[in-house]
Amino acid sequence: MKKSKLKKEDGKQIDNKKSKTKSGKASLTYTISKKNCVGCGKCKKKCPAKAIKGKKKEVHKIRQEKCIKCGKCFSVCKHNAVCVDKKGTEK
Repeated sequence: MKKSKLKKEDGKQIDNKKSKTKSGKASLTYTISKKNCVGCGKCKKKCPAKAIKGKKKEVHKIRQEKCIKCGKCFSVCKHNAVCVDKKGTEK
């Protein structure tokens, strides 16, 4: 991932490089807010792991078992629908 820091809605930054578990995998969890998702599909198109499912104009969902935690969905979403949890637990 080229960007090492990601911004959350509250303006705080998350350092993706430092968010690693002992196994070396990122401990971030990306989820999509039902309240903010408009179903535009930009996140789904950008996801290299094909971890996002959903129909056009419907709320999309990130399949955690497929997500590689690259943050591309977060970067492309203009509706602030993609949420990042640094601890790795869903909200």
